[in-house]
Amino acid sequence: MKIFFAFIILYLFLANPKNNSLQEDGLNGKIKSITEYQYSGHNDFRCKSYYLFDKIGNIIERKDSFGGDGTFNGDFKYEYQYNKDGNKIEQKDYNKDGTLSWRTSFIYDDNDHLIETNRYKANGDFMEKVMLKYDSLGNNVERNSYEGGVLNGKGIFRFDEYGHVVDCESIGNGSIDKYKKSSHEQWKYNASGHLYEYVRYEGEYLLVAEKYYDFKYDKSDNWIQRTSAIHKASISRDDTEITIRKIVYY
Repeated sequence: MKIFFAFIILYLFLANPKNNSLQEDGLNGKIKSITEYQYSGHNDFRCKSYYLFDKIGNIIERKDSFGGDGTFNGDFKYEYQYNKDGNKIEQKDYNKDGTLSWRTSFIYDDNDHLIETNRYKANGDFMEKVMLKYDSLGNNVERNSYEGGVLNGKGIFRFDEYGHVVDCESIGNGSIDKYKKSSHEQWKYNASGHLYEYVRYEGEYLLVAEKYYDFKYDKSDNWIQRTSAIHKASISRDDTEITIRKIVYY
C-alpha cells in the first residue's frame, strides 16, 4: 500500500465531514474487512494490507506486510480511535516489533472539518503539525505542515464539480520562501467517477511517473481487482502492478 500510492494519503486531508472511512474511500455497502494483495506484473508478491471496519463504517485497525510470502509477521500496524460524533481523534502507528512508532491527534472545527493534526514520537516529543483550509463547498484546498514552528511544506488542491481531487501542487524542501513547486500531481476520472489515471511531476513539470488503472468490480460496485500500468519516466522503465481485494461484508 505504501508503494507509489500517494493519492491514498490524500484521504487523510481531503475527507468530507460526517463521512465514515468507507465513504471517504469511495466504498459501498456494510464492509467488515478488506484484504489486499499486491503483485508485480511478473506475479512477484509485493505487499499485503488488511483493513478492519466497525459497523458504522470507520476503520479501526490496519496491518501491512511487505515481501516474503505475504503472511503477517507484525511488520506494521495502525490503530484508530473516534469521538462520540464519529470523528477520528487519534491514530497510533506501530513498528514491526510491536512498539509504538508515533501517535497522531486530529482536531475539528464546529462543522466537523478536520483542521489540524499533530504528530508525536513514542516518548511524547512533538514532531509535526498540519493545518488544513477548506473552500465554501467543504473541499480541503490547502494543507500546511510545520516543524519546530516553521512552515516546511504546503499542498494546494483543486477539485472538479463532483468533488474529486484533480490537481495538487506541493511546495517544500526549503523552497517555501521562493514558492517553488517541488512536485505536481494530477488525477483523472471516468464518467462513473472511478479513477483511471495518475500523473506525477517534479519541479517545473518534469514528468516523473504516469499510472493508468483498469478495474474489476463486485456487485456492490467496489473494485476487487486493479491493474496498474506504470511508466517511470525518470528511469525510462515500464511496470505493472496487480492488486487483488477480498472484501468481507457484515
